[in-house]
Amino acid sequence: MKYVVFMMGTERYALPVDEVQSIEEVPTIRPVPQAPEHVVGVTNLRGSLITVLSLHSILRVPEAARTSETRVLVTHSGAYIVDSAQDVIEIADNEIDAWEGSDPRVRGVWSRGSDLILILDTVEQTQNSTSA
Repeated sequence: MKYVVFMMGTERYALPVDEVQSIEEVPTIRPVPQAPEHVVGVTNLRGSLITVLSLHSILRVPEAARTSETRVLVTHSGAYIVDSAQDVIEIADNEIDAWEGSDPRVRGVWSRGSDLILILDTVEQTQNSTSA
């Protein structure tokens, strides 16, 4: 299966490529009053109003300052700010090791040499478990 690899903080993460509709530069985002902490705001992307969420907040990763590398991963369920989008790679299911960490949003880990990527469950499961 193919995965979109992205950075948040010092960690590399991946989502299945079939969940990602596009990878965009950060658009103008309008804040939403009294929204939950993980909701950054809303944006108009090609005529569609999309909710922008912070994967940093959802995954409890320290938020970095936005740079020219910061991107928005647009999915079927919303858009997610990440520090940078890096690559699309092929990872076979049997190459994903079980995750021994406590975060249920991480499905597994892929490693090759010193390269380590945390494979996330679907975006919907990641978003829905913000109270975990």
